[in-house]
Amino acid sequence: MKVEVKIDGSYREPHAVIYADRMSPEVDEAVKKLSAPMAMTLAGFSGSEAVFLDLKEVERFYAEAGKVIACTENGRYTVRKRLYELEAVLPPQEFVRISNNEILRLKAAVGFDLSLAGTIRVKLKDGGSTYVSRRCVRRIKDMLGI
Repeated sequence: MKVEVKIDGSYREPHAVIYADRMSPEVDEAVKKLSAPMAMTLAGFSGSEAVFLDLKEVERFYAEAGKVIACTENGRYTVRKRLYELEAVLPPQEFVRISNNEILRLKAAVGFDLSLAGTIRVKLKDGGSTYVSRRCVRRIKDMLGI
């Protein structure tokens, strides 16, 4: 396969076009690889140890005492990014901002308690719970189709 790369400042994100005389396994594989979401890793810190966190393992990010914490099944890690920076790069189909202090991975939620007036209680897989702020309730209800 012949590959050509052109750098053009007018593009905000990479754009790929494949020219071929017919569909082939090679073209099909290239399409799958190019359209697959990129696995993003993030550095997390636990004490003096730095580890790479796979986003697929992160259940939520929250701010506490001026630090951003990433929660995984393996533990909690400090992340050297702000929530707004994370929100800008996290896939929106997987993560949602539920308050000023928290971003939640949708798959980490097992239920949404709507019985509270003006807010939503989110039940998490790990047995804990968190709350959607009043400002974010409409976004979550729209996302749930309520």
